[in-house]
Amino acid sequence: MKIKLIAFILSVVILSGCSVSPQASEKQIIEVTSPDVETDNASQMIWDKYAKDAGSFDSLIGIPQEPDLLPLYLEGLKHSSAVVRWYSANKLVEYDYIEDKHIITEELEKLQKDADEKVKSAAYFALSAITKSFIGDRFTKSSDGKRVAFYRYNEIAYNDGNIFIFTEKTNGALYSYHVDGSITKMTWSPDGNKLCVEYGGRSWHFVSMIDLSSYQVKDVGLFSQIMKKQDEFSYRLIMNPRVDPQITLLEWSPRGDKMLLFYSFTDDDYKLQSGTAIYQVEKDNFVNIKPYTEEADEGVEPRKPEGFKWEE
Repeated sequence: MKIKLIAFILSVVILSGCSVSPQASEKQIIEVTSPDVETDNASQMIWDKYAKDAGSFDSLIGIPQEPDLLPLYLEGLKHSSAVVRWYSANKLVEYDYIEDKHIITEELEKLQKDADEKVKSAAYFALSAITKSFIGDRFTKSSDGKRVAFYRYNEIAYNDGNIFIFTEKTNGALYSYHVDGSITKMTWSPDGNKLCVEYGGRSWHFVSMIDLSSYQVKDVGLFSQIMKKQDEFSYRLIMNPRVDPQITLLEWSPRGDKMLLFYSFTDDDYKLQSGTAIYQVEKDNFVNIKPYTEEADEGVEPRKPEGFKWEE
């Protein structure tokens, strides 16, 4: 008997603005059957509503997770709306674990000739992720090539903050993590055991770290530390509602146990303050917080302190 999940979903699901955040857990292998006429009609109604609610590529809305939405996303690849086809292609990255991958790959291959460039780009990316070929600059690989990290929705300004990590040690499984912002850059430590994730919004930018020894996401709270020690650096951070903090990674230490970070923010006098600090990963603390000496109104180029060298 064919699984009529989409007909069921139509009766219980209302499209909302909440995106799905998959968890870092082992996924159960499921059997997928081709949708019949009834499910085709149901998915058409769901995607028609999605296309109307989303409006454009800039509005990243999601569908609440139900028992299995794979048949729905497969039908979405055939929808007349480019937004629906693009969104569905990106979502299919979550289904790398199914045994019959050809059900997905055959449909994604068809989209390689799609009229919309965003759809073609998303299909190529999803196909590379599902087949684990990891071809292209959207995949961040460790120096030994045994670990790969990536995120979705590269075609628009803001993504959903979900990070996917592939590692040979987990028998090729994908693990997913989440940060509360749009991912902008990811950088592996030299030993490949840690991943620095940079993310932000319209006016702020922070850093987190994923430690593969514990598979946990750790916030690198440099700006919070600066606020606590503002008197030490003659900063004033009490009244200004638009501090707009910016934290970025300059480089990892050779042993991967420290990060050199850049920071900037606007103080209570609306002056741009900036500098660098070293984050000690194992100790989870900051040392050598050094403000830049020059003043700037519109921005400072992130750079290492003059003569900077890592201690052996």
